[in-house]
Formats: sequence, C-alpha cells, structure tokens
Amino acid sequence: MNTDRRILFLLSIALLAGACQAQQTFASQASELANLHDASLSAGAAGLFTQSITNQTNVPHQAETGSVGALVSFRDHPVRLVDVELNYQYSSYTERFTPLTAGAVLNVPLAFHEFTAGYVFHAHPDRLHPLKPVPFVVIGGGDIFFNPSVRVNTQNRPTGLFELGADLHTFNPHLTYRLEGRVLPYRAPNFNLSGYATSAWHATIEPAFSAAFHF
Repeated sequence: MNTDRRILFLLSIALLAGACQAQQTFASQASELANLHDASLSAGAAGLFTQSITNQTNVPHQAETGSVGALVSFRDHPVRLVDVELNYQYSSYTERFTPLTAGAVLNVPLAFHEFTAGYVFHAHPDRLHPLKPVPFVVIGGGDIFFNPSVRVNTQNRPTGLFELGADLHTFNPHLTYRLEGRVLPYRAPNFNLSGYATSAWHATIEPAFSAAFHF
C-alpha cells in the first residue's frame, strides 16, 4: 500500500512538472510570436542634400537647393531579425537649370513626395539594456513624385533606397528613437523641358532623426 502511494505521489509530481514546463513553453512561444509582430510608426525630420553622380560637362547643369523633409515610416516584424518598412516623405525645394549655351537660368520650385518600401535587417534588441543602440540596414526602392508649383509638367522617377542607422530603445517599451542616414538614387527630373534636360543621375543624401511608437 505504501509502495502504491509512493508511485502515485511520484506520478503526480511528474505530471505537475510536465504541466509547468508546457505552460512555460506556451508562454515563451506566445511572447516570441507577439514580438514578431511588433509594429511601429515613426515620425521625424530629414535634411535633403542632392548631388549629381554623373558628369554634367557637356549638358545643361542641374542642381537643387537644400531642404528639410517630414518623414513618416511604418515597420512590421513578420520574421525574426527582418522588418518590412513603408515610407512617405514630403519636402519642397527648387530645381535650378543652367543652359549649356547663353541663356536664362530656369528655376522650378516644386513639392517632393517620396513613396518607398524596403527590407530592414537589424540586430536583436537587448531588453536588459534598453539604452543600447540596435543597428539596422535597409535596402529597397520606390517612387518619387515631383510636383512643380509653376506651369510645367509633373514627373515621377523610380528610386532606390538605402539606409544605415540605429534604433535607441528607451525604458518605455512603446518608445524608440531612430537616427539614420538615407540615400535615394534616381534620374533627375527634366519636366520635358526642351533645352534644359540633363539626363543626369542624382543622389539625395539624408541625415534623419525620428521618434517611433511601438504597438
């Protein structure tokens, strides 16, 4: 009788330990699944500095005035260590065309609209050290819409997207600060202006700072 009670007691302990282990495993998997879909919405500012990356010796010269843009990004986390990012940016500046031969300089003030998406590759955040930067790299592309405020044609240009930066997690699990450098390479707009088209390739370099809300 004592032997049966001992066996029953040991079986009860084993079942209880198994139940506890299963509960811990389920909680761990649920937590990991929740972290996989840690979405965030960020808003910030970027400085736009555009340079020509092709030779403009034998063509009209084209340049842009510097500007500041408003940048909004959405990120979702469908798989471990990789996010999907969607971006919209607005800015305004002036395209300046200098003809190859003698002639007037043409200024085209415009609104700049960026619509891009990319894959975000990043390190795993260290929850025990929330102020430790988490570096990331973004590779993607999209479209830029140039909307002049003078009577010339609007224009779209496909663009690449390259980002290098870091997220700084805070003690608030819903708040992250983001510091990054962005590059947008694209064919310079010409607005179908005869005598002013350059066919140049430009790269807009953008230092940016944002605050992200996680939900």
